[in-house]
Amino acid sequence: MPVLEVLLVLLLAAWSAAGASTTQADASTADEDILLSEVYGGPHGDAFSDMSSISLGQTLSSITVRGDERVDAISVNIKTPAEATWDHGGSGGEENVLTLGTEEYIDSMEIHWGKKGGHTRVFYLKVETSEGNSVSAGEKTDDNARVTAPEGFQLSGFYGRAASEVDQLGAIWTRRSAKAAKLKDRMGTAWYGKKIRNWVGPSVGVAKDSACYRQMQFFNSSKRTP
Repeated sequence: MPVLEVLLVLLLAAWSAAGASTTQADASTADEDILLSEVYGGPHGDAFSDMSSISLGQTLSSITVRGDERVDAISVNIKTPAEATWDHGGSGGEENVLTLGTEEYIDSMEIHWGKKGGHTRVFYLKVETSEGNSVSAGEKTDDNARVTAPEGFQLSGFYGRAASEVDQLGAIWTRRSAKAAKLKDRMGTAWYGKKIRNWVGPSVGVAKDSACYRQMQFFNSSKRTP
């Protein structure tokens, strides 16, 4: 092969490798700016997620929790980069609103769950801010958890299951210092029926559905994914 052709092949290979490295680095950076809490509650209602609507660097103007004996609905109101409201649940219960200050953000939540009509549902929810303010609704139970944002993160949305009430709830945390960017479900849509695919492992291959993508997790030593 002439020397010129050899050099051309080597240059093309180097450019391809550089492009692959950049893509992997970008994906890794995005993953590090988004963290999900565990979900609490039961497997009833319809699956939902704010993931595909979240923008890194966004700010909240207020959060609303509706409830009485249990949590009926949760609403997140976005201030920037564009005003929006994300509602999950029904229309029952008393409305409780917390308006956030300019530099204030939500950094923790307390959640309680229990049985009603044979279904596990969210009975109580309290969210707290960086300034010590809070809003809550519902009634406390013996089964509960306190969820705190990792250092440097804030609440940007929720995921879980809901219908006329909130059946299951988890927090979506994003890094406060993250550069502004729109998050997009890598499968193209957030849902496949009423199911969320929580993890995508190497055994899945090319997915035949559009279930919600969260994060890739490779096999562990037991040849299993979470």
